[in-house]
Amino acid sequence: MKQGTAEVILVVDDDEMGRYGTTRILRRAGFTVWEASTGAEALELGRRLPNLVVLDVNLPDISGFEVCRRLRSDPLTCSLAILHLSATRLGAKDRAEGLEAGADGYLTFPVEPEELVATVRALLRVKHAEERARRRASEWDATFDAISDPICMAGPDGLVLRTNVAFRELAADPAHAIVADCCEELRRRAADLHGDDSLAAAVAASRREPQLRQIKDRWFRITVDLIRPEAGDGRRLIFVFADVTAQRKAAEALRHSEEKYRLLAETTRDIILVHDLKGKLLYVNRTGLEQSGFTPAEARRKTVSQLIPPGRSQSAEDGRSSGGPGAQQRPLYEAEFVRQDGERIPVEVNSTSTLWEGETPAVLLVVRDIQERKRSELDRQELETQLVQAHKMEAIGRLAGGVAHDFNNYLTIINGYGDLLLEGLPAAEPLRAFVQSIRESGERAACLTRQLLAFSRKQLIQPKVLSLNQVIEEAETMLRRMIGEDIEITGAKDPDLGGVLADLSQLQQVVLNLAINARDAMPEGGRLIFETSNVEFGPQDLAGKPERRPGSFVLLTVTDTGVGISTETLRHVFEPFFTTKEFGGGTGLGLATVHGIVHQAGGWITADSAPGKGSTFRVYLPRVAAAAPAPEEAVAPTAVSAPCETALVVEDQPEVRSLTALILRNAGYLVLEAPDGAEALRLFAHYPKPIHLLVADVIMPGMSGLELSRQLREARPSLQVLFVSGYTADIIARKGLLEDGSAFLPKPFTPEQLLGRARHLLEHSAAA
Repeated sequence: MKQGTAEVILVVDDDEMGRYGTTRILRRAGFTVWEASTGAEALELGRRLPNLVVLDVNLPDISGFEVCRRLRSDPLTCSLAILHLSATRLGAKDRAEGLEAGADGYLTFPVEPEELVATVRALLRVKHAEERARRRASEWDATFDAISDPICMAGPDGLVLRTNVAFRELAADPAHAIVADCCEELRRRAADLHGDDSLAAAVAASRREPQLRQIKDRWFRITVDLIRPEAGDGRRLIFVFADVTAQRKAAEALRHSEEKYRLLAETTRDIILVHDLKGKLLYVNRTGLEQSGFTPAEARRKTVSQLIPPGRSQSAEDGRSSGGPGAQQRPLYEAEFVRQDGERIPVEVNSTSTLWEGETPAVLLVVRDIQERKRSELDRQELETQLVQAHKMEAIGRLAGGVAHDFNNYLTIINGYGDLLLEGLPAAEPLRAFVQSIRESGERAACLTRQLLAFSRKQLIQPKVLSLNQVIEEAETMLRRMIGEDIEITGAKDPDLGGVLADLSQLQQVVLNLAINARDAMPEGGRLIFETSNVEFGPQDLAGKPERRPGSFVLLTVTDTGVGISTETLRHVFEPFFTTKEFGGGTGLGLATVHGIVHQAGGWITADSAPGKGSTFRVYLPRVAAAAPAPEEAVAPTAVSAPCETALVVEDQPEVRSLTALILRNAGYLVLEAPDGAEALRLFAHYPKPIHLLVADVIMPGMSGLELSRQLREARPSLQVLFVSGYTADIIARKGLLEDGSAFLPKPFTPEQLLGRARHLLEHSAAA
């Protein structure tokens, strides 16, 4: 239920005046009131868990009885308090139906405000009491199940009534048989005692002599107690099975052969210590001597607190309070073992009371080195940190993908009309500079959208086998112009470097962003070093490196001699929008984009740096054996000299549709326009001449571009189709909205790109 000073009442009534009156009364009484006029609204608001529902019986869509039944059948809302309130005085049968549906009370209009408020408060008191009872029962059950010792409750007849988790994990048949035997023994004792409460006396006697029983390979000390000891059938017996396997085995080992014990103690990899109740060491095994660095004589002059410092170990105090040999083993606890040279080793300590040499009360400590486990825990924490980072990246990635469609539509309009204006304005026109600024800003906005999609791994990509060496060589000319003459570019590229399967523009973006990041770190100049190599990782190379995977990889190492990065900043360098630059100096997307591209290609990236020591970024990409194909020739746009072909443009965004049609008309096409699939089918059916090209948005209301193309191609198989979309590639692929081999032009596109793809499709069709 809702917590707070004002309890929440949901009032459900289709009569506005009646709902107003009820709401006004309850609000004046200090309640917070939600309102609903239909059964559907009541069910939806009910899942927000008000404290009580005042429910009209007669609702326009669902009867109040049915709403009540649905609330009661939902595990989330089944415990809500529900009060039927009706303006109609219904008969006893209807009242009975309401109660059977789960209502807690029933009132009819007119009702006095005092009676309504009193009824609501009474029902709330009942619900609060029920909630407290459920909570107490749940807490008791959780406590019962959390006890590590097996426990069961049984009747005096031996019938097991309730067990905890630990008991259920025992072998069922032997454990139940032991309980039955114990109950039979108690009944025999009680029959011999002939007292007023002979069963209670028999239980008290059994506690003085607990039974020791074996279940498979474990030994248990069984104690029994009586609850609800009043006479009658309500009495219950509680059986507690204390696992004494370790103590029994230790006692038997000490009792049967001291030499065997010493052999075991001297050969184990664990440290074994024995000390008296004052903490003086009586025995240190060989591992303990090796770990501590003490000789046997030196060790005998030490106390346990010198090896396991006070405040970290309570073994001596445990020994003083122990009941001597055979006492229950202490739980495991963690401490530190101090070597002679002062080094502290994290250990796990297990303490057991014993008799040293058969007569001296002592404490046996088994001390296990857990350095490796601690390292594993640190690795796990690192993985958890990476998981949190991945969730943050995914959250912003979803944001990027969500806004990309609208951004791309707007950028198509801005950039497209900008290009058309530039074509129409003479070079001397003063307005041309303004339009050029608009066009350049639009292109920067498109680049920013591509960066967002790159780091969110939702950019439409065309992966192929590439050589990182070739990508770096092609980028160096541009990089020398960008980073300045005071930065020297050097490197060592492996001539036998394997190929990688990735998108060329994305790899170029990785090299560019890492180089710009290095340039900003060297304001006074320096060296930028590119290195490539093949690397192999086996299982032995993964320890302490949670980001690594076994296999063959290509490594790109980018090193600068710049100012370096602090440890705190290094933890955030791949986070989107994180930047240490002054306002206006950067978007914080550069390294986040690199991170997204690398992971989209199946690899990972690491960063090493320190203030004043420069920075090194290592990019690992899966290695492939196939050779890189020859570069594809770009498709140049071809103008149409006369209107000899007809294009049908189908786009639900009017501005994008108008721009697309204008570009095609200016190039000489006859253009038909349709806002959706239905209108496109109508135009196609009534147009008297052939339609050669369909330019369709992929996702539109009513009918997708793919479904429209299928229907049109049934009538004209030679129809060429060019799909456009501002949605990200993952959405299109997930919904199955494109077929393999379909011609696709992502938004934002330029007039040259649109005309080039259209001309290519039509000329390819004519040649075929």
